[in-house]
Order: sequence, then structure tokens, then C-alpha cells
Amino acid sequence: MGDVVILDSSFQIPRRALDFSALMQAINLVKPTYVVLPDVDFSCEKTVEKSLSIVGSIPTKTIGNLQGVVLDDLRRCYKNLKGSCSMIGLPLSNEKVLKREWIIKRLRISQDCFYLGTYRDPIEELPIDSNVLGISTDFPFRLGYDLRKLSEYYPEPPQIDFNANDIPIPELVEGNIEHFLELCKEATEDAWL
Repeated sequence: MGDVVILDSSFQIPRRALDFSALMQAINLVKPTYVVLPDVDFSCEKTVEKSLSIVGSIPTKTIGNLQGVVLDDLRRCYKNLKGSCSMIGLPLSNEKVLKREWIIKRLRISQDCFYLGTYRDPIEELPIDSNVLGISTDFPFRLGYDLRKLSEYYPEPPQIDFNANDIPIPELVEGNIEHFLELCKEATEDAWL
């Protein structure tokens, strides 16, 4: 909708951050509402080091991702990032440790949060906590591109091929995205009841 623009530079698998000058160029070009700070999947120490090394130089609001292998790692990561970031990011890698809604409860996170990515089931993983402001995922698009409806999420759809010339059935992709947005809206309304 364009209300909130999130700049996340870790789109590659394995994820890696852009160099700082490229990140600043992207910030100046895109003018995002939030910038996702650099993180390293499953590494609390590297994530905290990379995030804190640039957070003071970012001229906009930031999202610091929690990373770790076990809940104690996520707790340490949260303690180090919570006062430095505008929002806490819960990436899809967290689902391999514990469901993100349980991480919020177990760590008593009251700060605004945001889900980054879908691990397995885009419907089951919709945020339900009132302090989770949303989810960013390409899953509805990837499923439609793979000729599947939103409910046909398993096995995981292939990554997006940005070199592809066309979308096989654009109506299916659009339908998945619209359905997912409706589900997100319902989940948000339910969280505030």
C-alpha cells in the first residue's frame, strides 16, 4: 500500500548485508520508513556486532533482528538490540528455534515487532500479538508463480527468479496476495480485540 516501506538488504541465501556505502545509497534512493539492520542467521554475536556497528549511522528508523540457535541466544540478542532499534525483527529462522509468538511471550517483548519471512505455512504464521505490526513475505507471490494457491504451501515454493519474463497466471498471484492481505487484516483486528 506504500504506507510503510521497509528496506531489507538481506535477500540473498545465505543472507549477507550490503556494504555500508551501498546501503546508504539505497536509503537515499528509497527513503524507507525502516531499515533492517544486518544480521547473520543463527548467530547472536555476529548479529549484535554488525547491527550495533551501524545503527547510529542510519538516518531512519531501524529493525534489529533476533538471531540465535537456542532461546538463550535470542534473549541475549534482544537485550543487546532492544534499546538501540526502533523495532525488533523476528526472521523466519526463529521458527527453527521456537514459534515467533512464543519467543515474544517467553522474552516478554513489549516493544514493537515485525515478522520477516514465512518459514513454512503463511497462514499459520500470521502474527497475532498486538505489538507485532506486520509480516513481510514473498510466499503468496512464490506460491502463485509456482501455480499454487495460498493453502498449497507445502513443499516450499522455489525462490523468485528475478530474470523471468512473465508470470504464468497473474490472476493466481494477485489472488494469493489479496487473500493473504485479508488474512493479515483479520489477524490484526483479532489481536486488538
